Amino acid sequence: MPFLLISLLFLFVSCDDSVEDCSAELVAAKSELEQEFLGINSVNPDLSSLSSKLQSYLDTFEDKKCKIDGEKFYAHTEVKSLLSEINSVKSSVQIKVVYGDDNRVDVVDYPDSEIQSLASSVAAMVPAENIDSSGNLSGDTLGDAYGLCEDQKFRDEKVSAVCTGFLVDDDLLVTAGHCVGEVAVCGTAKWVFGFHNQKTQVDPADVYECSSVVSHSYSDSTWLDYAVIKLDRKVSSRQPLRFRRTGVVSAGEDLVIMGHPTGISLKIADDASVRSVETEYFVANLDSFGGNSGSPVFNLNSKEVEGILVRGETDYKTENGCTVVNTCEQDGCDGEDSTLMSVIGGLDQFKALGAEVDYSEVYDNDAADLTGYFPLSVNLKKGFDFNLAGKKFLDVCIAHVYDKDTGVMTDTAEFNCSVENFQNIYEKYTTAENL
Repeated sequence: MPFLLISLLFLFVSCDDSVEDCSAELVAAKSELEQEFLGINSVNPDLSSLSSKLQSYLDTFEDKKCKIDGEKFYAHTEVKSLLSEINSVKSSVQIKVVYGDDNRVDVVDYPDSEIQSLASSVAAMVPAENIDSSGNLSGDTLGDAYGLCEDQKFRDEKVSAVCTGFLVDDDLLVTAGHCVGEVAVCGTAKWVFGFHNQKTQVDPADVYECSSVVSHSYSDSTWLDYAVIKLDRKVSSRQPLRFRRTGVVSAGEDLVIMGHPTGISLKIADDASVRSVETEYFVANLDSFGGNSGSPVFNLNSKEVEGILVRGETDYKTENGCTVVNTCEQDGCDGEDSTLMSVIGGLDQFKALGAEVDYSEVYDNDAADLTGYFPLSVNLKKGFDFNLAGKKFLDVCIAHVYDKDTGVMTDTAEFNCSVENFQNIYEKYTTAENL
């Protein structure tokens, strides 16, 4: 559900005699919207009724402020935001696109906005010599670097990256072990977010360095291939990705991969599925290339990362004196291997459901001033058995309680959006007997 997204939308209230009282019809419509919103109490709700009523509200009432019980009321921004969110969910459920043999597309061209949003948490590993202090990217074009034939995709893009990685916490990034070598150390490469849509320059604020290697496994004698890297500072404005903590993906599950194939700007490719699952990795028919090493491989349905792309077939072959992409039938060749997320070490302090903020410390002392602090979404992490996620709309709130290890929803609470009410729910799921 989209209710794990973090944003801060508040209904600002103040006394202003120049603003007229809201009509009885608007007050009734507000109450109806709130009750409809509180009915969203399942993992896969039917959102059609709420969507219809939100649109009806926008069509019926003028976009201006009024007062309810002396307090200013202005709901159009919140209503539009929730309606947009609902429509995004509907689209993501219905879309299933096949692009042909080579399914790679730029982020902006992928039809599912929810999948697009995940790309913001994926980084390119760029050698220091390929990026300057202003964020300008350099490198040969893909066509020149590989002698590509004239009809090959993306041949005019710059080859700037060498691997891919992705966020699992504020300052933790996962990649392939072989990207940092057999003896893992932080080298001179930069980790760059936002290298999308054939850009040749990124914001310097989106360029990070490796400060330490938290955990690592890579050798010729084992199939394990992963690295967890601590960045030189926390990453702002990007969500850690959700990933599978226990168990393994099933054969036949639909997949989507995103990363930097052969070092070009980030591409998304779907129309892939799991062929088989081994002890430490799974095999799939992903459209992936050398620079995809370290790429997150998502379950298309759950949007969780199932694995890290680490090895696969030969990328290119020569035909008629120039190079073309090596293609296989959907069920042909040996497939691409991805290390299972559930076997990676060093992720004890990750954000279990991809939350942006840890609110647990807010209640660590009685003197905390929580006035106006209730967020739209919260997610408890690090040491708790439950994750608490919620959303505020108008003057009502929903809280969903998830099992931290499985992600299964175990409880739902509907309540007035007061700090006291939220604190009661927080304490219910973080008391000693629940830990």
